[in-house]
Amino acid sequence: MTDSYYEDEYIDYEDEQNTYAAENDLLIADETSAERIAEISRKAPFMSKWLMVLFVVMIASSIADLLSSDNMEEVAPELYTIASIVSLICGIVYLVILFKLSREEALYRKAAQYYLISLILTAITLIIMLVSIGNENEGLLVLSFFAVIAGLVIAFVSEYYEYQAHANVVRDASTEMAAKWEKLWKYYIRMLLGLLGSIVLLALIPMIAAIMLLALAIGMLIISIIKIVYVYETAKIFQQYV
Repeated sequence: MTDSYYEDEYIDYEDEQNTYAAENDLLIADETSAERIAEISRKAPFMSKWLMVLFVVMIASSIADLLSSDNMEEVAPELYTIASIVSLICGIVYLVILFKLSREEALYRKAAQYYLISLILTAITLIIMLVSIGNENEGLLVLSFFAVIAGLVIAFVSEYYEYQAHANVVRDASTEMAAKWEKLWKYYIRMLLGLLGSIVLLALIPMIAAIMLLALAIGMLIISIIKIVYVYETAKIFQQYV
């Protein structure tokens, strides 16, 4: 037999092996895809339900926060009181929902734990402020200041874990949605750093700092609105698998 014959035989064998490997890879890919879809379908009813509840709570909380602003206290004190109570209730419900969602994504639990700490620190700050009314105690004022700073830092950590949890839980169903959450978090950090920089600049160039603070405050408002929209979109993605 000629060398070309053996070469042809070897080429045929190699082609068969390549074909077998390709078919095997396709089979594994199909099995992986089926498992992924089955897992998404399993958690879809739970996630779509509670994310939609979270969406409603976020809208109610935003409205309550708007109506419980300092200006409303003077204009409509009764409405201000009701809105303040609703805002507190929304905060508690928000916390409960985060703990509920932790059944499917562990980072929601971390977000809830840090959110709870921030609520406690906020409550401590309010108590200190009430106690210090008519009592110019420097120690209480310093304590109140540190409680506010600690609350803001803890709230920031909670926000981080929540964004990451939303991204993780939806990643298998939509990588595009997961990427949106991660990108929104990056914008959130930039805005926050900008706010901190503007506060420092306020002592040096008040006019420019004030303009920057206004622009950044608007930016933070836009991000908070986008966050609400993203929660709704994430819930709708899971609804497709119900």
